[in-house]
This record gives sequence, C-alpha cells and structure tokens, in this order.
Amino acid sequence: MHSTNHPQLILSQSEAAIKIDDFVQEVLYSPGLAYKADSNPDEEINPRLKHYVRYLRVMVDVFNGWTDYDFSEHLELFNETRLEIRLEDLDSHFTCPAPDDSFRFLSEAECINLLVERIRENSRSIRYLRGKRDRAYESRMQTRDLGEYVSGVMSRYARTLVVRVNLYYRGVSKPWLRVDDVFSARNRLAGQIGRNEVFEHLSGYVLRIEQADRQGFHIHAAFFFNASEVQNEAYRAKKIGELWIKVTHGKGFWHDSGRAWLSKHGRGGQRTTGVFSRSDADACFRVARYMSYLAKTSQYLRIKPENGRTYSTGRWPSGRGS
Repeated sequence: MHSTNHPQLILSQSEAAIKIDDFVQEVLYSPGLAYKADSNPDEEINPRLKHYVRYLRVMVDVFNGWTDYDFSEHLELFNETRLEIRLEDLDSHFTCPAPDDSFRFLSEAECINLLVERIRENSRSIRYLRGKRDRAYESRMQTRDLGEYVSGVMSRYARTLVVRVNLYYRGVSKPWLRVDDVFSARNRLAGQIGRNEVFEHLSGYVLRIEQADRQGFHIHAAFFFNASEVQNEAYRAKKIGELWIKVTHGKGFWHDSGRAWLSKHGRGGQRTTGVFSRSDADACFRVARYMSYLAKTSQYLRIKPENGRTYSTGRWPSGRGS
C-alpha cells in the first residue's frame, strides 16, 4: 500500500506554502484523481500529483502553529478542505473517515482522492471565488496607489535620486525563516529612517515583501532622495545593503538593481534608477510606471501575519521641498 512515510522532508515555510499553492492549482487544472480506482501502488499515482503527495506532511504543518496568519485563497482552500474531510496524520500514513458514515477509515490512496475531489468542489464556493477576485482587485489598487505615490515623490524636488535594492536571505537561514521574521526585519529597517545617516535627504521609500520559488521571502525596496544633496547611487545602495545585513543579524544579503542595469545596458536608455529631473516628465512617468512591479501578482505572499501589509511607503521629511 502506498504511504507518504518517506524520509523526513524539510521545506522552509515559504517553500511549503508555495507547494500548497502549486498543488491546488494542479488539482484544479489537471483532471482525474491522484490514484487510479481500486489501486494503491505508487506507480499508479497520477504523475502530475505524485510530486506533491510526498510533501503532504510538511504542507499540512504550515497550518499547525501558534501564529495567526492570513492565507491566500489556494492555501485557504487546501486548509478548509483537509479540515472538512478530517485528514489525520498517523505518522506512517494519512487517513480520514469515510464520507458515507460507514464507521470505517479510508486508506491513504482513498483519502488523497477524496481530498482532490473536495478541493475541486469547494473551489466553486463563493468564498473561494471572492478571495481570488479580492486579491486581483488589491493588486490593481496597489498598482494605482504606488504609481500616484511615486509620481508625487518624484515631483517633490527639482531633481530626485532613485535607488533600488533587492533584499534577500542567505540559503543557510531559509529552512528556519518565517514570514514573521521578514516583517520584523522590514520594520527594523524602516525604523532606521530618520536615525541613520544613510537616509539623510530621503524624500520617500517603498518596501515590498514578496515570495518566490527560488528566493523565498524577500523585499524589493526603492528609496528616493533629494538629488541636490545626494547623488552617489552606488554608495547609498551599498550602505542600505549593509544596514539590511545588520537588521537581519547577518542572515541577509542584497543586490543593487541600478548596478545590474548598468552592467547589462550601460548608461542612458530606459533606466529606472539614478538622478531624474522633475522637468523630464517622460522619465519621471517611466519611473512611476516601472514601480508598479512592486504590486505584481506573480510573487505575492501566500502567507502573512494576520492583517499584515505587504508593502509600506513613507515620506521623509514632511512638507514639500523646493
């Protein structure tokens, strides 16, 4: 009989959440059951679902914690369905009560087939469909709001220096990294604004927490400075990167988006970092439009602290510059 009792599989919280997301999408878009009727052997499993079944234990563990989280619609769908069918982990295998009230427990293969069937049924619920629509709507509103915010910051001074950095975590720390840690690190970084000299003459910033297959939890950040006072983009990016390493207690590393652009394209062109003049409306519009990538849906958080905001913005100091 097939069992998920594989050697202990270790995934980070981010990896496990993405596995659930991918599994639910595979269930919704790939027809058929996980196992063929009346057959349990491993070779009979649907090959498109086989990869996920062996991770079922760590996928379920995402929901077994003390922290209150908000989940994406696919994670909510998975969690509500496994609770509905009363999925049980017996260490050696999974089981659940038969839905016909026959006082028997299903084999693991039958149980997983039931999970697949019920996920498809529950995906037609108003709650699931509303969650999907709400996330798409939120992304559109964030895109609009960020565009307006960046346009406002870019018009604040005669010239603006734009610095963009990507803030990551080192691979050795990822297995134990939780999304709560990333939100806390972002707050510590934002708390340095107004206190650390690297942020002198800062006019605005955007910090967006995201989640991706390879990078896991990470932050895309953009900082805007009064370019009449600050012009050394590479220096500012380096100092912000070093500060990120400090607030993550050595677990983080960083990437200078401006330097990457110069390495690939050279100076000029459709750049979105560096010094921009307020009078150059086209360039300022291009920067504002590009910043909408901070609201893209492809790297959205599948799990976040309850009521947590994925992005934060701020202006420093208050009032309009000249």
